[in-house]
Amino acid sequence: MFLITKNKCNIVIYLIALNIILVLLLSSCLDSSSTLTPLAPVIPLELSIEEYELAQQPETDTGFFKPITETAGEILAQHESERGQVIAGLRLVYLENGQKIQAEMTPQPIQSTGSSNDGQVINIKITQNGQSIFTKQSPVLTNDSFHGLWSFGNHWFAEIENLNEGSFRSHTKGEIFRDGQSLNGLNDYTESFGFQILHGKPFYFFEKFGRVGISYNSQDISLGYDRVLHYGCCSMGILNPKMYENMVGFFAVRGDKWYYVEIGVFQ
Repeated sequence: MFLITKNKCNIVIYLIALNIILVLLLSSCLDSSSTLTPLAPVIPLELSIEEYELAQQPETDTGFFKPITETAGEILAQHESERGQVIAGLRLVYLENGQKIQAEMTPQPIQSTGSSNDGQVINIKITQNGQSIFTKQSPVLTNDSFHGLWSFGNHWFAEIENLNEGSFRSHTKGEIFRDGQSLNGLNDYTESFGFQILHGKPFYFFEKFGRVGISYNSQDISLGYDRVLHYGCCSMGILNPKMYENMVGFFAVRGDKWYYVEIGVFQ
């Protein structure tokens, strides 16, 4: 299900336009005997995406946002019943077959070289029934660079925040692993972040070709955002995505416009 809010959000128009552009581009490369496959992102029927254009950037100290229509309070009240406890990754999970997956973090000091990147790194080790199955180093950050473990059936997921050297947009970037394999590498993502189990199915954000979209139950959906706020620390942390059992709320940018967005399976 795809919902259009009272402020007449343009996300549906964007998706239709994206499909037309991609079809035209591909058709120019195909001969008359070729078969053209529709490219429009298909939104799962159970999933609702509600986008609200904002009059200005949300406030970093309070999280206050001002929609161009309605009020923040009216918007938040619509799914108030879904806003229970904020969920987060764990350090210990069990797979459906009973296997125990556990994460261990050990700080490791590194020798100073005078570089601005000097400091500590965290050795992350993930074990299955006590046997090591995954290791990775991650920088020590103001926030925890290991964002947790999740299980889905007999698969496990982990999210790790890495340094993003040379980027003018963000000094860190996320990487989600499924059974030890990087989703960034498997799917040509620049970044993947914000993993959660939403209404019993895997959900996360990804950046690809300079645009941010979502993945729900292994289906990638391009939403065309230039940026989704995440991994903010200190006062900026209040603008990070808020994850609940059946929904997620977040702030995003497309072009010169700010949005507050809620995605979920709403009753």
